[in-house]
Amino acid sequence: MSRLRRIRLGDNIVDLRYRSARFEIYSDTPYSIEWFYQFIENAYGKLQEFFGFEPTRYLPIRCEIKHGQPGGIGGWTAEGRFGVEANPFTWNRWCLCISVQELVNLFTGSLSGGWPVDWWADHKSPFPIMASIEAVFALGFKQEAQSHHEDFAKDPLYAWFRRILEANGWPLFQTMFANVRKDGIKWDDIDGNPSKLRTNYTLSYLDISPLPGDPIPNADNAMIDQICEAHLKLQSIPRGDPRWCEFLHGNYRAALDEKQATIRLFSLPIGYLGSRPSSFAAHDLGKFVSVTDQTGKKNSWSTPIKIQVPPGPVTFHCPGAKKWDHYGIGWRDGEQATYDIRTDSAEVAAFFEESGPQPGKLTVTIRRGTATETVEADEVQIRSK
Repeated sequence: MSRLRRIRLGDNIVDLRYRSARFEIYSDTPYSIEWFYQFIENAYGKLQEFFGFEPTRYLPIRCEIKHGQPGGIGGWTAEGRFGVEANPFTWNRWCLCISVQELVNLFTGSLSGGWPVDWWADHKSPFPIMASIEAVFALGFKQEAQSHHEDFAKDPLYAWFRRILEANGWPLFQTMFANVRKDGIKWDDIDGNPSKLRTNYTLSYLDISPLPGDPIPNADNAMIDQICEAHLKLQSIPRGDPRWCEFLHGNYRAALDEKQATIRLFSLPIGYLGSRPSSFAAHDLGKFVSVTDQTGKKNSWSTPIKIQVPPGPVTFHCPGAKKWDHYGIGWRDGEQATYDIRTDSAEVAAFFEESGPQPGKLTVTIRRGTATETVEADEVQIRSK
């Protein structure tokens, strides 16, 4: 026969009171809290609906209800667990709203810790408070939610979050949370907390530019725009590119850095295959080569030419080409070739079965009286008469 799990709450060892797929609820209260079980299950479902995700990596979530000092109440959230300490822990607006507030923190904490403490959560908690009031109201506890709202309605940060929710709805936050999860960004990798950089990174993911007079400390719309621009540019760059790592650690300027790969492009007779193309630029055939970079942008140029493209895979095409050579990297057969080019000194050549001088030979024109003759030679000796 299995035994109920036990944990330590303060000085007490307590039993597991309730268990489901979502929660394990422990308590040391000397009275029943069965009313809470279905309430917190419903609150979980409502937050999932609001936010567009659930903290699956924490399931089942450990919830601790602690018997505290008479008349007092407080809450906390840690990795994969949250709790409320109250006396009494009963069906009132403080126990309802604070328990959901801590569940909000657990939801957002499952994406990343380190949300800005000066305007999002922890030291000041306007977003968790606002979201908890919305959930409690939506679950039918309208009087409790309204009373809690009135306590915070004059707080500038709480009022700001409520304004942007009323203007945009929950999809604004759902998109933010989806991008945080998709990118894997962790706020603790972005400078200190609080800091200007972390604030503006968070606002860029929220896709909000505060207006003059809005209460968000250190908000900088120019920085927000640059972070958004960097994030947009990264969408066409492979995740293995080091600029992603730089961006996710606060260096958004790395993604804005327009570093380019430089290619010297040639078309040569096939006899030069295997030699450095630039050594025989004088014998270039002047072919038109189309170049498609990793973004899908396509251009055509007449060789010889120096071009710049975004670092990454580059596809070259030229009708009639028999071989290609990215000098020092390798040969390809056919009219088209793709090379991964990330340097500022690449040489690429298309080769054709056309007549031309052979490598290592000299072209010499000899004049005898009124007749001239062109020959190739390994060396030429010039003698004076």
